[in-house]
Amino acid sequence: GDGLGRLETGCRGFDPTTRAVSPCRGLAGGNLQGIALQSEAPLAPPAEMTVELLLRLSEGARLEDDSVCAAVTAEGPAGGAFLLAALDGGRLALRLSGSATWQFGQPDPGTLPGQTRFRLVPGDWYFLAATFRAEEGHTLVSAFSANLSRGQRTLHTLLRNQAMPGAVAAGRLGIGKGFREDRAHAFAWPGELDEVAIYGRLLDPATLQRHLDAVLGPGAAP
Repeated sequence: GDGLGRLETGCRGFDPTTRAVSPCRGLAGGNLQGIALQSEAPLAPPAEMTVELLLRLSEGARLEDDSVCAAVTAEGPAGGAFLLAALDGGRLALRLSGSATWQFGQPDPGTLPGQTRFRLVPGDWYFLAATFRAEEGHTLVSAFSANLSRGQRTLHTLLRNQAMPGAVAAGRLGIGKGFREDRAHAFAWPGELDEVAIYGRLLDPATLQRHLDAVLGPGAAP
């Protein structure tokens, strides 16, 4: 990408046993400057897939109203697919094509009436997962989260079989970055990304919960 700074590798992850990568998001130019990772070869998305990772927004991240921070993306027409991203103020969001509207994660169950959409708290580590099942003309998307820094040991469902127009197109995979409509680099992630995994199948909530259990360990405290 463009801008001053560098990609940091080998950063401390969620706990001392893991290492994370920290993309660089430019302080000037917002969405358009930064340095992150993308694959050399294109990703050929299967009809069913799951994206899972640990991530953290930096406490000092600049989250202006027009900011888009990409965690995992796939290059494609009109900017490609944002498989997991954070928009203004840290709202978790997904979009499968540039011509579609953003889909936002719902509030955690049990929140007060009028609670805003699910937001990532800067400085906190999260376990996030999203599943995608392509059907004719649309994709069914589910998304799940747990705040690791606050000791959440049960997954919260943010989306469940939400029909989103389009499908993930074949293209380069972005980790900590996205693609503008002209396929140029943009939307670097301001924080750390750890344990990124992409599966060529749907992982059910019970399996994702087991993965969360493994991350936290028995009775572990962050």
